[in-house]
Amino acid sequence: MPGAVPRISTCALSQAALPPVEQLAERGLAGALTATAHPWDGLTVFRGAMVRPEVAQALGYDCRDATLALRG
Repeated sequence: MPGAVPRISTCALSQAALPPVEQLAERGLAGALTATAHPWDGLTVFRGAMVRPEVAQALGYDCRDATLALRG
């Protein structure tokens, strides 16, 4: 949080983070991931599989399609 405006920056972060957190709480991880594409943007590892191609390539791991990892 920027030290010059701690209250405003904390409120802005809370407002931005609350909707995805609510979705996770209401639907669970699998439900939130299938409801919208946005949570996929922050997903790197899911059920033990690398699902982010950029990170997998940088670390030398195989990458699995995230939708296949979701199915099991």
